[in-house]
Amino acid sequence: MHQANDAANWDRLLTPEEVFRLSPATKAIRTRTSFERKIALLERIGRGEVDHALVDPANYRTRTSLRSWVDDREKLWAWADPTVDSKSGKNRGLVERWQAALMAIGRRETFKKPEVDFRSLLAEKDRQIASLEAQVLDVMAQLHQAHKDAIERETPQR
Repeated sequence: MHQANDAANWDRLLTPEEVFRLSPATKAIRTRTSFERKIALLERIGRGEVDHALVDPANYRTRTSLRSWVDDREKLWAWADPTVDSKSGKNRGLVERWQAALMAIGRRETFKKPEVDFRSLLAEKDRQIASLEAQVLDVMAQLHQAHKDAIERETPQR
């Protein structure tokens, strides 16, 4: 009865006491399933299938933060045992997938296009163009005046 009760109740937010009461086999299933879900979500973010802004990078950048990450909506649960996400442990395949997902997310962050407000950008360019046109007109007026002064100096007075 205890085993069946475990299976029906492990996939939800549990208090530390409730986790303690789970059988070792159920704890292992809960942890492995949560680890797999976290990696799958990160892989979807890395492929651009999920908006990166929906998940705080502080939740997955390190093994410690990945271990502590809890999201009731996504059914992501924390675990305390660092051997679960050890590079040389029984879940090393998941650790490798996590590292690959981090790299994919990093590439997306590097190459994502920043949002540009084209209207304000164009307005700024228009201001710059108007300023340059005014400067050109001022230089042209100075050149005209200098030319006029030079002609007056060269022309004999009558």
